[in-house]
Amino acid sequence: MFIKKTIKKTVHIYCEGTSEKNYCEALKANKYITKNYVLKPNSKENDLNNAILKSERLKGIGIVIIYIYDSDTFINKKKIGEAIKKKQKVIYFNEEDFEDFLKCHKTKKHYHPRKPRLSRKLIEEIRNLDLDYIQTKIKKPNKFKNFKSFYDLLIELFEERI
Repeated sequence: MFIKKTIKKTVHIYCEGTSEKNYCEALKANKYITKNYVLKPNSKENDLNNAILKSERLKGIGIVIIYIYDSDTFINKKKIGEAIKKKQKVIYFNEEDFEDFLKCHKTKKHYHPRKPRLSRKLIEEIRNLDLDYIQTKIKKPNKFKNFKSFYDLLIELFEERI
């Protein structure tokens, strides 16, 4: 008898802040995600260019590197450089900031502004997410230029395109 072993992809997630990391941590408890992926969120690099440089050392089979950042710093302050343009397929920008994406969820009182924690109800919603729920219950946010949003990342994870 053969034992079929499935290899999960390890997804290293570089995110700008604590709220993004907390969302990804909650997503790790989703049954569908844990069956297919090992998520490793990291919010130590709040500058996208630095995150791209630091992630260069993480190469290997079954390793995927993605970046989740807010577009607000790039709207007014920074220019999108060549390194960012090259990684455009794996960069997920939120229209303004991540908290705006959290408002797209059905659950109200989704975030505690004084403490960068997600509410218990939102954590439960994230744990129970599936593709149908994402497509029908979560509002799709506006895109920043030609970049994908965090909503697109959720769709890609649940369709196993990552």
